[in-house]
Amino acid sequence: MYRCRVLDLSENQIYGMLPTYFLFGGMEAVILDISSNQLVGPIPTLPMNLSLLDLSGNNLSGALPSDIGAPGLEIL
Repeated sequence: MYRCRVLDLSENQIYGMLPTYFLFGGMEAVILDISSNQLVGPIPTLPMNLSLLDLSGNNLSGALPSDIGAPGLEIL
């Protein structure tokens, strides 16, 4: 399990699908910024303790999952 409060991976030319295990399966980040990359695909279920997620400036597609997780999510 990775522990951090803030993870900013914005503007790093990350491309492809969201790396769900690294970012969502094994991390306890509260603030996650992966904006302005080249990510594609759907948004996976989010970690429970996430309060802010910035995915802007990517090419994500599909609907939000019916169980998005992150009950404390304030900003998406």
